[in-house]
Amino acid sequence: MVTGFKLMRHLTQAVALVSFLTIPTAVNAESVFIPGTSVTLEAPPGFTVADPHSVLEHVETGSSIIIAEFPPEAYSAILRLFTSETVSETAADLWESRGVTIDRLTWLTVDDREVPLLTGTQVTAEAEVTKYIALLEGENTILVTFNIMDPNQMTQDDAEMVMESIRLLPLTLEERVAQLSFSFEAIAPFQVSQVYSGITVLEEMTEDPAPFGTGAAVLITRGYNSSETSDPAQINEQLLRNTPDFQSIQITNQESAPFAGGTGHVISGVVGDLTAVQFLHIPDDGRYIRLVAIGATSALEPLLPMIQDVADSVEILE
Repeated sequence: MVTGFKLMRHLTQAVALVSFLTIPTAVNAESVFIPGTSVTLEAPPGFTVADPHSVLEHVETGSSIIIAEFPPEAYSAILRLFTSETVSETAADLWESRGVTIDRLTWLTVDDREVPLLTGTQVTAEAEVTKYIALLEGENTILVTFNIMDPNQMTQDDAEMVMESIRLLPLTLEERVAQLSFSFEAIAPFQVSQVYSGITVLEEMTEDPAPFGTGAAVLITRGYNSSETSDPAQINEQLLRNTPDFQSIQITNQESAPFAGGTGHVISGVVGDLTAVQFLHIPDDGRYIRLVAIGATSALEPLLPMIQDVADSVEILE
């Protein structure tokens, strides 16, 4: 079965290792709170907060600093990309598979925590991007990725200063929900269980001793359409097939449907004993909103009316 944590963990890790195209908003103070996370830091000159992602962006150069937050349980899995003394061959291979060449590992002290910082490069069609990548273990797991398009813009010393300025704030689940760029209703039997990096997971309440069941989970998130196509049906299917465990999904239904204040698209399908239903709306600015419900077919089917009610309640906040 697919739990909310498993789905959220895979998706947020995938989001953390790609670059975003975002629209900046002004930063009015040196110490900046990063929406969608528990992170505050001192923004480098020229970097502004970008919405809806947890990103600082330098508009003129296209450089960015991406802050991705995960549950504490994700730390050990992500730590495989780092090592205690030097970059191991295994870790180097993992980064190489993502198109990143790692050159150096440095240890920093951040908010009284020992933090590994990797330095490397990534060659794209546009440029050779300088990468600084750090992992913090605290109440939650924080992955910070610098994508520097102009090598003269930021040195490693500069990146270390940014990292050393980070402070982690304790946030309640309610405070995390309040930061989201969309609103929704958690329709029974679903209840919000996790919010990380703007990705919201609702899980089914059960009578089990554990607070949340494992039969079905609903995930709501926003992202930028980087696909070459603008067809919502094709984008919706691509996003669903990119979801872990659903690459070979057999599509059973898809159609246009209202979602999140506009004309959207809904698609559903099965793979093995799992079923997925996904709603997608892409506004004119290209920043899509997506709701995907996943679970064992036997558990998900009775919940489809409630999932529809959750989808009907989703609105983008301007």
